[in-house]
Amino acid sequence: MPYWNGSPIGNDYAVNQLGVSLLQIKKRMFETTSRAIDDLFPEQALVVHLRALRAIIELFPKESLHVSFTVDDLNSAEALFRQWYLKVGKRIPAKYRTQVQRDAEAEFRAFRLLFGIDEPRTDGKDP
Repeated sequence: MPYWNGSPIGNDYAVNQLGVSLLQIKKRMFETTSRAIDDLFPEQALVVHLRALRAIIELFPKESLHVSFTVDDLNSAEALFRQWYLKVGKRIPAKYRTQVQRDAEAEFRAFRLLFGIDEPRTDGKDP
């Protein structure tokens, strides 16, 4: 396992483990949100998973962006959130509905900025 510098991410093993962690977070995000849709559960963890992914990606952009989380993943997450919201939105306490939707939209925008795109991509290609 070669080292190229002494930083926390300065060796092959660290980069590989970072990728594994990002993939696990992404997998859980999609699984738990799909389960929330199936069970008509008015709570979801998609947005918090996105925030965790973005925090890691912002710390280690070169090692993680476009590899462990892609534009296609973002588009899928956004579509899944919208599906969940349409299906169970009325079950969210009324005083929180707008905030839940607003926070999700803000997170999607933040990812689009990281990817350098303005709107959701629908052609399946990364920028």
